[in-house]
Amino acid sequence: SQERYRALFERSNDAIFIVNKVTGSYLDANKAAETLTGRSLDTLKTMRTFDVCPKGAQDRLDILAGRKEPTDLGEIEYVHPDGSVRIALLSTVPLSNGQIFGVARDITNRKTAQKILLEKERLSAVSDLTNATIHDFKNTLTLILGNLDLAMIVPSVPKETMAYLRVIDVCTSDAQARIQQLQHFLSRGIRCGEQTPIDLDALIEETIEQAKPTFMANRYEIKVERCYGDVGPLKGNPSELRTAFYNLIKNAVEAMPSGGTLGFETKNQEEDVSIKITDTGIGMDEKVQQKIFEPYNSTKGRGRGFGMASVYAIIRDHEGKIFVQDSAPDKGTSIAILLPNNKCCV
Repeated sequence: SQERYRALFERSNDAIFIVNKVTGSYLDANKAAETLTGRSLDTLKTMRTFDVCPKGAQDRLDILAGRKEPTDLGEIEYVHPDGSVRIALLSTVPLSNGQIFGVARDITNRKTAQKILLEKERLSAVSDLTNATIHDFKNTLTLILGNLDLAMIVPSVPKETMAYLRVIDVCTSDAQARIQQLQHFLSRGIRCGEQTPIDLDALIEETIEQAKPTFMANRYEIKVERCYGDVGPLKGNPSELRTAFYNLIKNAVEAMPSGGTLGFETKNQEEDVSIKITDTGIGMDEKVQQKIFEPYNSTKGRGRGFGMASVYAIIRDHEGKIFVQDSAPDKGTSIAILLPNNKCCV
């Protein structure tokens, strides 16, 4: 009977539509269809399939135009008014009055669950590979440090060469510390390394010295300007902070392909120490600024987008803040960092 048909129609967990075969206009729909499309029945009756599931809408009507048998149309994207998308498997049955009876089963949650499972499997494989690589890399760093120790005790090593060897020693030790932190992250989560009192201005100078090879890679001169505020002892992890400053310097230098000025300013504030790093490079628009600290985000074709994300994580783990203070295309960039005075990260 008509009443029984209507009851089944309305109570179905699957979305059911009645659509005009020629125009694609919605003629009727049940409650599940309202949920799937994000629109009321009254609204749907004023719309066509082109409005609700535009991707491939005309192709589907063309396929159904001459069909007299049930047809499975596969996965269809239903776009809600807010732009969100639900995915459903659509099957149709032609009716004798120029209409189409369609049944759509929402598989969005299933697709999401499958995607999460695949991502977990992929990350697990990446983790296994990374751990194996870390093991080999740690062995290599140990060999480098061992040979450095031997080289540095040779009495005849020139003073200038000894200075270079010390820079290599610090860089290699920092790399070893970062590898250990990465290994800990892969096994149990991020942990801020051991903190000790540090001379922030001296640490920045050490990092500038480490980063000099990046200056040499630039065909034009990079001038360094300093304005240190004698901030005094500050608790932090020197290896991690050197890594953060190195990435900031590297980014700034790469933003000045025709040369320019790299500036550092430190000063004490009431509860924080402020560090400002500026460059006279190509600058950033607002869109780039909003994503600068996101992983996998890079404006460089060869970049992987981990550098600034790593900086953000290090400053955050020191209970600090980092943000773009000022930047615009062709106007350079100013990055500000606030670190708490004499506080260890928890």
